[in-house]
Amino acid sequence: MTSFVTGASGFIGQRLLVGLEANGEWVRILSRNPHPDYETVVCDLQSEPIPEDGLDGVDTVFHLAGFTHDLRDASKLEQLYRALNVDATLRLTELAVRSGVKQFVFVSSVKAGGYDEEQGSPDVVYGQTKREAELKFLDIGRQSEMLVSIVRPSLVYGAGVKG
Repeated sequence: MTSFVTGASGFIGQRLLVGLEANGEWVRILSRNPHPDYETVVCDLQSEPIPEDGLDGVDTVFHLAGFTHDLRDASKLEQLYRALNVDATLRLTELAVRSGVKQFVFVSSVKAGGYDEEQGSPDVVYGQTKREAELKFLDIGRQSEMLVSIVRPSLVYGAGVKG
């Protein structure tokens, strides 16, 4: 089995890689820079298209990359949130469908649910872009043979966490 991981250098991503390897998975990652220990598809999701052959032979995608934890004025960064959290997610999902990926796990955020009981009204740009990506991701999943899943972690902590 081959797994493809975005956000592999992040707090959750690093631990996911260890778990996948422990289960005997072959791992390929997407990163802005080559990684010495993993086959790497080099791509900046903010400004570059994902190479068409990047998911060749991949069974499962774990999409953890995104833009978060920026303390500057979010309204001034809305384009960056949208480019990474929505547009890049949809490009990767569409490529996964074209490439015959069997399963796609999108790691979103509890912020995508907002604070109301309906779980559909995020109040910050980060949560709004994650929710928009989730809805479009699910639409692509419904129209394809690919099994799609969304994980919404809440606060994640442990040794080495930055936030």
